[in-house]
Amino acid sequence: MRYKSFPGEVKVKDIDKGIFEGYASVYEVEDSYGEVIHRGAADKTLKENRDRIKVLWLHTLPFGMPVKVSEDDHGIYTMSKATPTQENKDRLAYIKDRVVDALSIGFDLVKDKFHQDNDGILHIHEIKLWEYSPVIWGANPLAMIEKSKGIISITKDLEIIGDGYLSGDQKSIEAAIDRIKALTAGEPPAGTLPGSVEPPKEDKDLAAIKALCQEVGSRTEALKLEKELKAFAESLKVRS
Repeated sequence: MRYKSFPGEVKVKDIDKGIFEGYASVYEVEDSYGEVIHRGAADKTLKENRDRIKVLWLHTLPFGMPVKVSEDDHGIYTMSKATPTQENKDRLAYIKDRVVDALSIGFDLVKDKFHQDNDGILHIHEIKLWEYSPVIWGANPLAMIEKSKGIISITKDLEIIGDGYLSGDQKSIEAAIDRIKALTAGEPPAGTLPGSVEPPKEDKDLAAIKALCQEVGSRTEALKLEKELKAFAESLKVRS
């Protein structure tokens, strides 16, 4: 699944009722990834899968349900209702205070419905929309918040780690962990040109990423040990 964020596109409409609205996707704008979603890209997915679209918080946690999802010339407009929990009331306060001021879509590309031009820009003509989510970081160049290339890199590496656990690709996991450690330490990862990566500022989010990295690293070491123990056990069976 791919993710694309658009800053300044979400606001609380009625905090007591948990209603918030905004554009989950903006059309005809090249973002910092060098990608453009074109008008009409969500037409088919909204017609066929509107009832299956979910509203998440930071792409990971349940948050609410769509009240309205529609497409216009500007992009994909959404109105949503947060499930009335205390945690979600706190999250709505973050949106109201502009701490969280972006929406992001979780989607898949559709075969033969995208192309890359001579300048390397990816043009997306159709998407399969799965969910949208309020997020902190925006990918649009008109961003109202300062994003970090390091945060983008970390997000991609965390996805690699997750895929690695599912596929058993330990080498990819270890390489991703090394890159995250280098970024969070303020050092460019191996193979990166000096000055091409800006380390994210030391804050609560970065501290959480470091802790997650350490946890994943520990789990990876545990998996290696488990594998070695199993191999040793098998060798004992052969000897007996």
